[in-house]
Amino acid sequence: MQTRMVQVDFEPIGRRISCAAGTDLLTAARQAGISLIAICGGKGTCGRDRVKVLEGEVSPLSDTERRALHAQADEGMRLACQTLVYSDAKVHVPASSLTAKQRTQVEGESVAFALDPITRAVEIALSDPSLTDLRSDALRLRDHLRERSGIEATYDFQILRQLSDRLRSESWHLRAAVHGEEVVALQEKSRPILGLAVDLGTTKVAGYLVNLENGRTLASEGVMNPQISYGEDVMARIAYALEGPEQADT
Repeated sequence: MQTRMVQVDFEPIGRRISCAAGTDLLTAARQAGISLIAICGGKGTCGRDRVKVLEGEVSPLSDTERRALHAQADEGMRLACQTLVYSDAKVHVPASSLTAKQRTQVEGESVAFALDPITRAVEIALSDPSLTDLRSDALRLRDHLRERSGIEATYDFQILRQLSDRLRSESWHLRAAVHGEEVVALQEKSRPILGLAVDLGTTKVAGYLVNLENGRTLASEGVMNPQISYGEDVMARIAYALEGPEQADT
């Protein structure tokens, strides 16, 4: 049996989504890339994902909605998570129902610590190849790292592809970024080795660009965790994921 599809227009955002008849408006909004506040994970208890159906056939107002909306229920307001859409519809989304862009704090107190990054910079200074030394560039680099730094180096195909050209363009003097025993990058001697630290929280995600040679934070940025629309805390999100395979894949 073929699933009947309906179109939902979200105003004044100007987004249109095609979804299966019987889909709740919160799910339809997510599919349209609209992030509604639903800190209860779509259970209808927080009452934050309020919308107004302007046109179309939807499910009747539920007792859960009446308890959450109070007088607004009589004004045509609905909870997106509790409202199933059965036909093409037009829905008004108040600004108060959207997850507003918020400033995320990424600053913190600087603390002195011993720098010991898992990825470190190693200086490379190879001699020019000659007729008396027929080793490949890869083998000469491996021997150099073993003799100078005690590293039994490995490298993948991407490093091998650029190795010969990079060595010659930099006159056989390079810096290697070594992660454990693996060479993960080759670069000019003047460039520092940088790393990205990510702080993944329940409500916010922060990223920090760090100089791995001196520990300085060069830049930072934070965003709201998009999973917040599925629940304010981890337990609410787990409960949402347990509702079915489709929710678990979200």
